[in-house]
Amino acid sequence: MPEMDAAAQAAIDGAIASANAAEKAGNHADRAKHASTALELMKANFHPAAPTNPVDATGASARLTALEKDGAWCQKLFSGDGAAREEFDRLTKLIADTPDTERALAGASRTIFEYEAPASGAEASLRDQISFVNDARADDTPDEVSRMLLSPLRGNPKDRAFAQRQLDLIYRAYLKVPRASWPAEISRAAREYAAIASADIWP
Repeated sequence: MPEMDAAAQAAIDGAIASANAAEKAGNHADRAKHASTALELMKANFHPAAPTNPVDATGASARLTALEKDGAWCQKLFSGDGAAREEFDRLTKLIADTPDTERALAGASRTIFEYEAPASGAEASLRDQISFVNDARADDTPDEVSRMLLSPLRGNPKDRAFAQRQLDLIYRAYLKVPRASWPAEISRAAREYAAIASADIWP
């Protein structure tokens, strides 16, 4: 749960106090009004509005999550509107360029526009990684320790062979698709598998 600043906490406490005072006075209309104000203030603090011009994966994920509920924007996107497509591409690039480990530490969940392959057992899903980070923080585990534990382990021939097989599958599936048109998630996966499969990583 995010921490509130002093001003936000004071405003909520004031609305609650006013609601309690109205209840004691038997003024149910004012009690309901002040209680509603307190709830709206808490909602605004715990669920802040998504940024309109995000600069990282967390903000981009929040923005896409908000936009997916905007019927007018989705209609523009799927009808080929240039501005909507440009925003979508920028947001998905911000997300795709951020490793899952960093997204887990930032709490940036998958959006409806992303595809996550079924877990292979070699690496936890992003949802599981976010849950792990939250549990670790509750136990006062430093983020650097979580980052080390969640970072993909590279360096053995088995991982290299697995990565090469995944690359082969990607290239076969997208053989006739121009590289620039590949989905952002597929491009990111190809880059990661290529890094794992690279002979430069092994002595």
